[in-house]
Amino acid sequence: DPADSWAAPPLPATPTPTRTRGAAYPARADGPGPKADAARAAARHCSAPRMTERVTATLGFLEVSLGNYAEARNLADRARQIQERTFGPEHYALARSWIFAARLDIAQGKLDDAGTDIDRAANIIAKALPSDHPSNIDVLDGKADVARARGDFAGAEQELRAALSVAEKTFNPDHPV
Repeated sequence: DPADSWAAPPLPATPTPTRTRGAAYPARADGPGPKADAARAAARHCSAPRMTERVTATLGFLEVSLGNYAEARNLADRARQIQERTFGPEHYALARSWIFAARLDIAQGKLDDAGTDIDRAANIIAKALPSDHPSNIDVLDGKADVARARGDFAGAEQELRAALSVAEKTFNPDHPV
């Protein structure tokens, strides 16, 4: 039947090794809870640690929406650990995980932890990328979130203006980003 032709193939029973930056990485079969099982199953299907990280992070966003901050933090930590194993501890992709962790901390009123997490993200980006790289926009936006949560509206505005400056230098002023 043509309507069935779009169906995905069945998932493999065991993880398939992949090649990333010249080293073989098996999809991981460890991790927390039944929700992570869905992430691992999806990752085995596409056979990439990067996809495991993305699906795990997405589950973390879902948990935030449900108000399950502890589970969201567990999933965020798991996603970051996958990134660290895959890319190394100073890779710019980890900044996104630290930004998410900072936003989780803000949602729980843990503003000191949020500041530490966003500083980690900023340090990674500063070491890895030029100051006008678009990834700086996300870090500056995260720093603005922390400043706003602390009641430092002038600091938040400063960070957002810096983010806007990077965006306008990187893209044209009418770009939808």
